[in-house]
Amino acid sequence: MTQKSHATAERLFRYSLVICVALSGVVLGLYAFLGTQVRMVADDFCSAVAGMAYGPLEGVAIQYMTWNARYTDFFIEYTLAPFHPSVTTWLPALTLVLCFSATLYTLTQAKHFFQLPLQRIHIIAGTILLVFIFYRTMPSYQHAFWFAAQIPYTWGITAIIFYAGTFWQFFKQERSSPSLVIYVIWTAIFMLILGGFTELVLTTLGLLFGFLLLATPLIKHSKRHQYTSVIVTALASLTTALVVVLLSPGVNERRANIAEATEATTSLSVLEALPGGVVNTFVYIFGEPLGITFGQTYAIAYLAILFLVILGWGMLNSHDHKNNELFGTNHASRIFWVTGAIGMSLIFAVIYPSFYAANGAIPMRAVIFARVVQIAMFIVWGYIALLYAQKYNLLSRLRRTATWLPLLIVIAFLLVWTPAVSLYTLARLYPNYQTYAQAWDERHQVLLDTPDGTTITISELAYNIEDSLVLEAPEDDPTFWINNCMARFYNLESLIVVPLDNTD
Repeated sequence: MTQKSHATAERLFRYSLVICVALSGVVLGLYAFLGTQVRMVADDFCSAVAGMAYGPLEGVAIQYMTWNARYTDFFIEYTLAPFHPSVTTWLPALTLVLCFSATLYTLTQAKHFFQLPLQRIHIIAGTILLVFIFYRTMPSYQHAFWFAAQIPYTWGITAIIFYAGTFWQFFKQERSSPSLVIYVIWTAIFMLILGGFTELVLTTLGLLFGFLLLATPLIKHSKRHQYTSVIVTALASLTTALVVVLLSPGVNERRANIAEATEATTSLSVLEALPGGVVNTFVYIFGEPLGITFGQTYAIAYLAILFLVILGWGMLNSHDHKNNELFGTNHASRIFWVTGAIGMSLIFAVIYPSFYAANGAIPMRAVIFARVVQIAMFIVWGYIALLYAQKYNLLSRLRRTATWLPLLIVIAFLLVWTPAVSLYTLARLYPNYQTYAQAWDERHQVLLDTPDGTTITISELAYNIEDSLVLEAPEDDPTFWINNCMARFYNLESLIVVPLDNTD
């Protein structure tokens, strides 16, 4: 390859990456902007009623005894209940800011911990890409826009990301005993909080820290005592949270109600649900990106972009560039197998708690953890693959072949195409979301003006946001659970929602 074509290829990749980051940033901004058009739906009315009636402490206690043991989730939801309905309009933007901030902090700490040769601009660009991929690989828009899904799932994952940053910050240098005591206390409290977001967070963290404990022999001897102290403390807190969840009378009652509603013939226990959870999770993780299951064929594009960025960067920073090699390790093979074991174990742990909770069904929101595992696997294994490619000079050889320029052209196209498609998809949603918001506000005012204790019949909205959120909507049955919660929220006797074309 000539010097001129070599320079052209480098510029092509760099410009496409800049455009990719810029478009991804615009997409994230559009997520925040679309969030201003979101209003209360489904469970939001129920949590608002309970939060305003009982407050966060009593409300969590009642939930624990009658329905669900997710104490952190419901404590936050009930604390925010008095701010409905306006809280639903600013929560999506706040959630995105929290996720972006946590990712930026954690990547910064990872840079220092692993001594990566990255500048501040690289960390910011990486944060934009990771948050974009995280948001775009969600199985539905629930986790970006729905109040009842943002807090337990998106906030839960964001909190995990933030803790990872504190972990790397603590262990990047030798610490004194008082510092260790403070961080152990912080870990104990934070894990108890994390364990109350949702069963999926609790199970995933438990397995993660379990495998981190098994990795103790890989830790430098001078830091091994501090490392095991933190890991054991985290496991103890997570075990405590698990006991709290399993002892909840509401969990069994909820399972029985779901079994009755779905006409299930049996009620699965944890052990009975585990084999099915393992199989279905395995099929989902590896079958879904290939379009074999669930029909979500687009997912591979948003995961492949990670590998493409790493691959392109690796090719431009191969041995031909002096003093600018990829960060490596003498234990790359060991890291590969350890992270592989952790990754596969987390995969198998993702779905079975939802089997246990929903009696055999895989709720849409549970898939978000499977996607996070996919992303982590692409990052770690893709990077390790590049380490070996660099070790054996494969990148340098590739750059001297006629294949290199066409390959970079394909990478450049995919880097631009992926966020461009996302931008187009979200932009198409805005007119519908705007129509929905205007109609919802008008209906909200009508219901507020309706005298207390009234039975009222209203028409459904011109656009139902529940369709894009994959949620149930109020019906013409006043006893339907959403109708019931809406009537209580507006102090009505009952509420009936009829189709727009209903002429009765």
